[in-house]
Amino acid sequence: MGRIKNLLLYALVLLFLFVGWWTAQDNSQEVAVQLLGFRLPVWSLGVWLILVFASGVVLGILASMPMIMRFRAENRRLKRNQ
Repeated sequence: MGRIKNLLLYALVLLFLFVGWWTAQDNSQEVAVQLLGFRLPVWSLGVWLILVFASGVVLGILASMPMIMRFRAENRRLKRNQ
């Protein structure tokens, strides 16, 4: 079961890499981004899209970590009391 799970995970990562490459390829226009008054480097639109998506994923994971840690602690406590 673990081997199939790993293969599916690798396939999913490869799929995301392919979609990211495809997005960067199709959106190759250069874009100047200004964020909170600071001028960021001029990169292609595809690169900016991938960076924003990746940072959203990371922020989502970080935002859910306190709840996950609380659930894990509760799970450990319940297993000890059995």
